[in-house]
Amino acid sequence: MDGVVAAHLLFLEWAGATVWQTRIDIGNSADRPMPSAVPSPSWLEWRARRALLGEQVIALSGVDLSPEAFLACSRAASLRGYFVRGYTTYLARLAWRMLEAEIRPPPSPRVVMSGGETLSASDARVIERAFGCAVVNQYAAWEVPHMAQTCPDNPALLHVNSERVLLRVVGDDGQPLPPGTRGRIVVTALENHVMPFINYEIGDAGVAGPPCPCGRGFPTLLAVEGRLGEAIRMPSGQLLSPVTLDRVFRFCSNAVREYQAERTADAVLTLRIVPTSLFTPQTTATIRGEFAQLAGPGMEIRIDIVAEISLEPSGKRFVIRPPGGESPATGARGAAATAMRGRPTTLGHGRL
Repeated sequence: MDGVVAAHLLFLEWAGATVWQTRIDIGNSADRPMPSAVPSPSWLEWRARRALLGEQVIALSGVDLSPEAFLACSRAASLRGYFVRGYTTYLARLAWRMLEAEIRPPPSPRVVMSGGETLSASDARVIERAFGCAVVNQYAAWEVPHMAQTCPDNPALLHVNSERVLLRVVGDDGQPLPPGTRGRIVVTALENHVMPFINYEIGDAGVAGPPCPCGRGFPTLLAVEGRLGEAIRMPSGQLLSPVTLDRVFRFCSNAVREYQAERTADAVLTLRIVPTSLFTPQTTATIRGEFAQLAGPGMEIRIDIVAEISLEPSGKRFVIRPPGGESPATGARGAAATAMRGRPTTLGHGRL
């Protein structure tokens, strides 16, 4: 049993789930390893691990997953207990559909594990309401899985799995930033012996956290704020990040199902909004006023009311869409390319 499996089991324990409970994966159908005509060693090893651990996995495509289809799967998995894991976008969309249809899973899952995208506070609340259980945030990359996850005793912090990865939040000079300051995430993978990534910028932004009172002793993150490209510098000097966007929309969380921001021109900020039945013209006026104040003079605020926000080719949805959309390095299987394109930074001597 290698470090990846050990980290997987550790994070399950932190989430309050167990390996013998059924896992319902809500993602892209392409995310599951597929056997070739001649099974590869990695495929056989993956199958052997699942058999050894007694894992049972139900893989669902989140693109068009209906509440009724999820309900049927949850009933089938309820005898041995189950938990849910998936992309944040798919989980939040399913949660809204469940709430609107007034459908609740008869046995709630043990936990919902969200990953692959920025988990906003509003999405976390909706998922928790719909599924009737706790929601944990898991931070990982294709080349460096199981990097951090929500503390079991302190949901405000994520614990960094420092036995697998050295993770730092650094400034432009490559030096560690104090807790509470937004910066670039750089990682050193400790178990990749073929292609080591030493102090590499992985392409994400985050906020280092203070020591956690739970006593586990792992370093912490206050937040993972998504891709570095998911940020817009306003004329006012304010940096619009997914976390900032969530704070602005918090006042109307019951009226807005989904939202996305994109700088569609130098002086134009476009907000795409999927409304609920509680959305009113006053909501539009308030949102426009909030963003006008945030942006400052010189930025036009456009609001597009849409039925659904389009997903990127990887199946993910950016909270703040970079100009031109998803690059090849940010797809579902593009984290390795992102790491390869990362740039080494000054190692520094801060506490990891």
